[in-house]
Amino acid sequence: MSAQRRGVALTPMETRYDIILRTAQLADELGYEAFALPEGWGLDSTLLLTEAASRTRRIKLVSGVLSVWGRTPGTLAMTAATLHRLSGGRFVLGLGPSTRALVEGFHDVGFIHPADKLREVTTKVRALLAGERALLDATPGARPLRLGQPAAPDLPIWLAAMGDRTVRVAAELADGWFPLFVARDQVADRVRTLRKVSGPSHSPSSPAR
Repeated sequence: MSAQRRGVALTPMETRYDIILRTAQLADELGYEAFALPEGWGLDSTLLLTEAASRTRRIKLVSGVLSVWGRTPGTLAMTAATLHRLSGGRFVLGLGPSTRALVEGFHDVGFIHPADKLREVTTKVRALLAGERALLDATPGARPLRLGQPAAPDLPIWLAAMGDRTVRVAAELADGWFPLFVARDQVADRVRTLRKVSGPSHSPSSPAR
């Protein structure tokens, strides 16, 4: 494992913001590649990543991950584009389908067809970041708007995926993959699955090493 491929990721249970920000700074100083901050039911990770952007110089800042149920595609695109600008292009948007307990017990949203939700939100966010008009489903008669700031078509999107269907979505749409709860000796098999779906030329890289 080389220093260039190392990253630091915290858990949603860590809510001491001073520790979180110091960890980001230390990882940056030590030459780590990425600092990933999750979001569960405590701190708003996007605010802390904004602060981390001002305290670091070169490390990638990753939302690892934001739930596709907790924010609209428009809000996710605005947040990602804003952090992209504030960090000088160092932000990586991590999205995931979360869990039934969190989606239903905290956001009060039915946890139905999570792979489809992951695909829908990722597609809509990527379209907005590319400078396209919003893809509207619930209000097709409305006038679709574009993101009101410079487009960021090259902003990486990494997807968290465990099951076969969500892994397939990651293979088709993502620039990177969070192999959550996958044992190290099973990663190679998952990567082969990704390549079968997407082909070697567009197989998403795994943030985990």
